[in-house]
Amino acid sequence: DLNAKLENAVESAFIEIQQGWRENIICGCIYKHPKMNEKDFLSDYFEPLLNKLKSEDKFVAVMGDYNINLLSFDNNNNNNNNNIFIISINA
Repeated sequence: DLNAKLENAVESAFIEIQQGWRENIICGCIYKHPKMNEKDFLSDYFEPLLNKLKSEDKFVAVMGDYNINLLSFDNNNNNNNNNIFIISINA
């Protein structure tokens, strides 16, 4: 239920690796289409996804092509979408 495909917006695929003797690992890959609005991606898809993954209480690795320019990070602007993205991936 983590996989998604929204035309010209976002695609994702996730797998769960069962280890038996250790906690399972969830691996996922996300592609955000360059035309998708960053704010919509973060609020409508990425943050809810991270909340769901957090509730699984498993080791999680999320990779992907987010098409977000991380070089425009601004320490003085807490409302900046890039700041929100960086804070989300460090949580």
